[in-house]
Amino acid sequence: MPNQANTQRGKVVFPSNSALLGKNGLLVVIIAGGLIDLPSAVTDLGLFVIADGKVNVGDPVEVDPLFSEQEVRIVAKGTGSAGDVLVHADPGTPADKGKVRSFTGSVAPVTAGQYFSPGIAEEDFVDGQAVLIRPEPRFVRIASALTLGSATTAAATDLTTSEALANAAKADLILIKAVLQAQGLVA
Repeated sequence: MPNQANTQRGKVVFPSNSALLGKNGLLVVIIAGGLIDLPSAVTDLGLFVIADGKVNVGDPVEVDPLFSEQEVRIVAKGTGSAGDVLVHADPGTPADKGKVRSFTGSVAPVTAGQYFSPGIAEEDFVDGQAVLIRPEPRFVRIASALTLGSATTAAATDLTTSEALANAAKADLILIKAVLQAQGLVA
């Protein structure tokens, strides 16, 4: 039988690598030295949510681990719907570090690559809301870059009929659906 001494369930405390006051509800990662910090890449394993951020570097910060039996709230970037797969918002934008965004909604990332997903939205949400999620940590991937609007733009340039614009918009929707199906996100 494995030794499970000195383990705990629920909130845990880690020293911080940066000032995290006012960052409650954001995802954090464990870094070298057993410290926590906001993610710096879309692939960072943000497996904890700040419950009680502190002002000083090195201060003990209380965090909630992600596990599927316990819903959590994470601050959202952009809008989305219940059932959307969530991923890190752009950690290259300081104000978005630790936030999540929809991977499957209208503001889904369009850059090819791998993204860390902490889980699925359990409610519709708006920008800045602490959205309720069901944790299901995993990596999701966009196989190739997606350029939306190209058919619509071409139709607007070459044709002036509303029917041509409608057909171009349908072509974009077919492209979006094909990409989401390839990722296993829709049937």
